[in-house]
Amino acid sequence: MTRFPMLMSFLSKGPLLVIGATQDSSYVEVGDDGQVTVKMGFFEETFSPGEVTGAAPMEWPMLYGIGARMTEEVVAYVTSTDNVVCLTLREKRSFQLIPGLKIERDKVCVAVEHPNGLIEALQGD
Repeated sequence: MTRFPMLMSFLSKGPLLVIGATQDSSYVEVGDDGQVTVKMGFFEETFSPGEVTGAAPMEWPMLYGIGARMTEEVVAYVTSTDNVVCLTLREKRSFQLIPGLKIERDKVCVAVEHPNGLIEALQGD
């Protein structure tokens, strides 16, 4: 298993505490079996082996903000606007970022300290 810590700037650490996101509780793990876990504070998503079919760098505009976010196309667990990687899922799945509101997306964005390492780890599966 390889863990990729989420990238946290000095300025983002305070606001992210509201959702329990700290350096220790915010990461992406790629298991030896291909299982992928995305954790950011209180939020956690686990993807079974083969569910993540691609990964690529992505620009994350400051306008979109940080934290657990959603756009028309993606769900994002971003702790920074830098080093964002977009994971493509085999098919849409349900996410719940707000109690009582479920959305379906097939892309998940994360901001990690070593985006190239994460992309390489996912391509190796």
